[in-house]
Amino acid sequence: MSALRKLAPVLLALTTACSCSHLLARPEDALEPNDDLAHATPLTAGQAVQGRANQGNADVFSLQVPEAGKRLLFRLENRGLENCPAFTVTGPDRRQVLYRDDWFRCHAVRGSRPQPAERVEGAALSPAAGSGYELRVPAAAAGPYFLTISEQGEADNLFPLGWDYQLTAELE
Repeated sequence: MSALRKLAPVLLALTTACSCSHLLARPEDALEPNDDLAHATPLTAGQAVQGRANQGNADVFSLQVPEAGKRLLFRLENRGLENCPAFTVTGPDRRQVLYRDDWFRCHAVRGSRPQPAERVEGAALSPAAGSGYELRVPAAAAGPYFLTISEQGEADNLFPLGWDYQLTAELE
């Protein structure tokens, strides 16, 4: 039995008993706080931003759409760490969900993702080069649209997960 397998139960017990999770936390990115719609980081079309989505701490971005009938493209490039994100796009009324991934465990779906829990017609997530993603969503109205990035969990993770990414938003 490997040393790691022997230590895993001990580490789990220590982490649970002493509430030491703060010692294992990954540092946040420079965009914080951007954890909800009220504190969303504004994006400029065509300009990339670097971010880190940590498990339990979503990143929220907004993009202003000047006129109805456009399509938003969120291009996410993988910059490292676990790469197990889930995405939600919310419309200008801050209530209508245009795209939302269901929560899932990445270890079971590496290389494929479950169907989204919600999406409007024309909304789609597709893989991109370098294990990145392209998320397209129709913009039926002018106003701010919000992208939420959440890092998902693994079945056996003892430590908080994170994902480093580069995000570029565009209007098509």
